[in-house]
Amino acid sequence: MRIRSYGDADHYKVVTAYVLSGTLRAAARDTGIPFETIQGWKKQKWWGEILSKLRQENEDLYVARYHDLVTIGTEKIKERMLEGDPYIANGKVLFKPCSLRDICGATMYIFDRLKVLRNLQPEKLDEKLDPMHDSFAEFKKLAADLQEKNKTISNSVATEVPFFDLSPLKAVLDVHN
Repeated sequence: MRIRSYGDADHYKVVTAYVLSGTLRAAARDTGIPFETIQGWKKQKWWGEILSKLRQENEDLYVARYHDLVTIGTEKIKERMLEGDPYIANGKVLFKPCSLRDICGATMYIFDRLKVLRNLQPEKLDEKLDPMHDSFAEFKKLAADLQEKNKTISNSVATEVPFFDLSPLKAVLDVHN
């Protein structure tokens, strides 16, 4: 039986196959290197080093790819908050103001995701360290004011859509762009 010698290129190829497939068996199948050999390699110091390097390279790639998507998504959310939700009446596309519940829900979700992206726990975030805290407090006050002004709206079907002045919201949102 002949013992095969493997080099750094083989190590890199196997760890890459492992990252892409998620299993040692699939990495063995994809590279032709025996499963038992790969099991042994996984215990080596160089395995962790290559794995960390690959994950960091991929993380940078994912961040770059998704940055544009996040930017587009936030612009669309801002657009909907300021212009309202579209609906069709008499063959025309009209816009009605977004509900306070939807605006608050979207805003809370965005803030929580931002905190997670910053590797902070949303519920444990020290408000004094959060540069958006003051703007968020201003937004909460604005939301409470809007809610107070519109308590008479019920869950029934509206025949007339009330107009809300969203210019104070625009000022809060513009601060974060």
